[in-house]
Amino acid sequence: MKHHLWAATLFCCACGTDTTPQDTEISEPAQLPAEIEVATVNPIDRPADSASQILDPFMGYDDTWYISYGWPGEYPPGFAVLADGVVVMGREAMAMDAPLDQDCPLARNAVYQQWNQARAEADALEFYTASKITKVTFPSGGNIMAIPEADQRLVPQPVSLEITPGGSIGYLRYVAEGFFLMEHNGEEYQTLENELPRDTVFEQSNAEDDLWLRTNCTNGNQVWLTLKDALETEGIEEAEIQGYGVSSDLTP
Repeated sequence: MKHHLWAATLFCCACGTDTTPQDTEISEPAQLPAEIEVATVNPIDRPADSASQILDPFMGYDDTWYISYGWPGEYPPGFAVLADGVVVMGREAMAMDAPLDQDCPLARNAVYQQWNQARAEADALEFYTASKITKVTFPSGGNIMAIPEADQRLVPQPVSLEITPGGSIGYLRYVAEGFFLMEHNGEEYQTLENELPRDTVFEQSNAEDDLWLRTNCTNGNQVWLTLKDALETEGIEEAEIQGYGVSSDLTP
């Protein structure tokens, strides 16, 4: 659940059609072309002192969900407080079945968006996404070029994952720019959706991502809010996009 790096245009996927079952293999790392630009899409680091968000029954999510830091998208969503006296109802735990019984008054003109570093520091904000894991099956098998999440280099090296016919991966969450986070043989990788084989089958799921925010409220409470609950509160609207990587409180 760390900060992610990826390339805007990264690699081509060679989709094999060999019907002879083979063991899944990982090839030697491929070299990225020199002109490839590695970009930071969501420039926010998980607080070092934040509580562990590994799956825990207290959180209300089982192992069919993936919990990660940050909100997805090229321009992650957020919300702005437009009036005085706005109070959002929150929860004591990051769990949808936890009682919605925590008063959380928020300051007028505050913008809760993960690029708003001043607000993040002032209110000790932590952004988390709970996403339902989707099984993705490859009837014909093939190769997937992907970047290991464990690769901490500034320019990470992609590897080729050979998927046997009928093999599958776990789609963990969307990231940005067509990239998503996947699980294969117990390891996590990032890859491009449009590089998957054409006959790829996605397991049907109607579950939406739950976008959570842990914040300090003006009354001293520290609560968990969801983006949905915040946007359904009178006096709150979606935060306007100021620019890539740019966000700040509203000007009084």
